[in-house]
Amino acid sequence: MSKSPHSEPRSRQYGVLPYRLGKKRKLEFLLITTRKNTHPQWLIPKGDPMGDLPGSEVAAREGREEAGVVGKVHSKPIGIVPYDKHQSDQTVDSYDLVVFLMRAKQLLNSWPEKDRTREWVPAAKALTRLHANTNFPQPQAMDELLAHAQTAIFAKAAQRGKKPPNSHKFRIGAAPN
Repeated sequence: MSKSPHSEPRSRQYGVLPYRLGKKRKLEFLLITTRKNTHPQWLIPKGDPMGDLPGSEVAAREGREEAGVVGKVHSKPIGIVPYDKHQSDQTVDSYDLVVFLMRAKQLLNSWPEKDRTREWVPAAKALTRLHANTNFPQPQAMDELLAHAQTAIFAKAAQRGKKPPNSHKFRIGAAPN
């Protein structure tokens, strides 16, 4: 991890984007807020590598620890997003956030980081919230990430012979609602 105003090279972290089908089979994503911050921002559960654990397992652990969500994590990442963490000493830690999808099966009532707010939101609202997070220096990377997520979710539904979720309102490059 670099400790300079514009750090290079970027460290790697693993994140998870939990999803479910809400009312009327609408695709929803679970977002959480930052901790220990007077102005919380919305993001996805994420964390540093853990020894020899595969990235998908690290992502699953972070989902459980930070959001209290348990589910099936897809084995392949859906994308890599640049992420900058601004420190109190005015330095910036820069990461490549490798993101995995998780089909949520259960929300826990108690989890280690319960001080975070968590909320299920439709794709367009998730995009709006993630665009507002100043730690993501390239908002278009979030557009691509959510578009890849929807494509992967639709493909999984087709493989299982299921009807895809209703999520026609979100399109890559479309202005979020």
